[in-house]
Amino acid sequence: PVVAEPVVATTAVAAEPQAGPHVVYIEAPQAPRKKGNRAIGSLIALASAVLFALLYAVILFLVELGIAGSANFEFLSQGGFWAPVVVFAVGFVILVVIVNRAGWAAYVVGSLAVGVFVYFGTSAAILLINAGILQQSQVGEFFHAALINPAIIIAGLLAREVSLWVGFAIAARGR
Repeated sequence: PVVAEPVVATTAVAAEPQAGPHVVYIEAPQAPRKKGNRAIGSLIALASAVLFALLYAVILFLVELGIAGSANFEFLSQGGFWAPVVVFAVGFVILVVIVNRAGWAAYVVGSLAVGVFVYFGTSAAILLINAGILQQSQVGEFFHAALINPAIIIAGLLAREVSLWVGFAIAARGR
């Protein structure tokens, strides 16, 4: 809504004397609206899931190469590889939606939450993937084994780093 405010203008013209002041109406400018960073930030977060997947694949390849002496990319076809990627994408998008236009400090703290979310979420996802083949008595020890699995620990640490650095870019755009 435009609000008109009266402004009294007095002008002195030498040729014609005026009877009184003139009233001039000026429209008040509207305050600028702050736009959110949720849509573009979420798209950047989804794109960072691709970066996460690439880095995660390279790190797992190097770990396998270091342990076994030879490595291949067969793990790319397994659900255990894609579970942390999906969990990372979900966790990072949730972080972006929550912090919206916040500064880089929110992404520093939020990246810790994303890392923990990926660590426990991946462990739970691996448990769900294997739920059909596990006996009820094996669930606890399988979940414990998933929590100490080096690949899942790497996924949590990598998720923290990727969300931290990409979060800086999203925060810079949000300003």
